Amino acid sequence: MACKKQYPLEPLLTQREDAVDEQTRVLHERTDAAAQAERTRQRVVQEREEHDERTALQTRGESDRFDAGHASARDFARLGAWRSVQAHIGASLEQRESMAAGQERCAKQRVVEAQAELARARVAAKVVEQHRERFLAEVRREEERIVETEVDELVDSKHVCVGVARVWRNA
Repeated sequence: MACKKQYPLEPLLTQREDAVDEQTRVLHERTDAAAQAERTRQRVVQEREEHDERTALQTRGESDRFDAGHASARDFARLGAWRSVQAHIGASLEQRESMAAGQERCAKQRVVEAQAELARARVAAKVVEQHRERFLAEVRREEERIVETEVDELVDSKHVCVGVARVWRNA
């Protein structure tokens, strides 16, 4: 009987499976990065909202004080300077929020790209795996044909031997 044939593209199959593993790792890393970017954006949004609430609360308190006549011109000047600083802080927080949102969008886009790369790697590996299965099925069929041929040859040789023995007995 012939020796068992090895799949000639086994190294390619291994390489494709390794590529799937690598793309899975990349997707995991990018998913983690996107989640971190989302948490960062949410934290910055929360900081900005808290700042806006504190500023609004303080401004209402000062306005009530001015309306009640309990504030001096100096207090009014301080309020103007304070509002200017708070506006600057608010603008800075809005800028940070915008940057965090942009980073989150980029991170999510990288996740989508990694998902596509993983899908391509899986398809490439599946193509080789399907080829391997067809190859192995053909090897099995070939081995079965060889066995059948050998059996047929044995049966034929047995009949020949039996026929020759009959001829000799009759002679």
